[in-house]
Amino acid sequence: MIEVWRVDVRHVVDDFTGLLSPDEAERAGRFRFEPDRRSFVTTRGILRTLVGAWLGVAPEAVAFGYGSAGKPEVEGVSFNASHAGGVALIALGSGRIGVDVESMRPDVEMRSLARRFFTRSENQALDRLPDEELALGFYGCWTCKEAFVKAVGEGLSFELDRVEVAVHPAPPGIVSVDGDEGAAAAWTLQAVEVGPGYAAAVVVDSPGAEVVVRDWPASAAA
Repeated sequence: MIEVWRVDVRHVVDDFTGLLSPDEAERAGRFRFEPDRRSFVTTRGILRTLVGAWLGVAPEAVAFGYGSAGKPEVEGVSFNASHAGGVALIALGSGRIGVDVESMRPDVEMRSLARRFFTRSENQALDRLPDEELALGFYGCWTCKEAFVKAVGEGLSFELDRVEVAVHPAPPGIVSVDGDEGAAAAWTLQAVEVGPGYAAAVVVDSPGAEVVVRDWPASAAA
């Protein structure tokens, strides 16, 4: 089972600063704007709380390592986190997991970015959408791809057009990986409902994986 926790950072009143490691605290101090700093501290603090509960240790005792692509990791559980516009998602479970959430900004040059990063079939699907549904198609596609790339764990070296996904109004799903439709069957992809103005997705390297979405209050992790 994969747990996906939805967090509205703007409404979390707990201060998680005391849970952070020295390097995390130093990183938090580098944020220029207070909302960004608070979002990082809250997301990392809740991540520590959830991982600690999973492993049966105190949140501040969780020792993160970092993979070759800079992705945090700890033995005994897989996890991934993403945040945008005051909303965070944290996914935990086993196997390779990726999660992505994006704020659907209308000022983004969506068609231009799609031409650059999406496959030919994905662009053709976007071109068939009316203007009022373009954001749903673009951001739905983008979050699915980003979640997959994060699950693979190769960072920016894995180009977005190597994975092809279904485009709105089709149900979310992976169509092919490096042109191989068979490889897509090894993964589970699911859209995550976050709220108006957001798109989000979670990916795990297990076919038919059960994904459970929960809303954070701190007491739920107890």
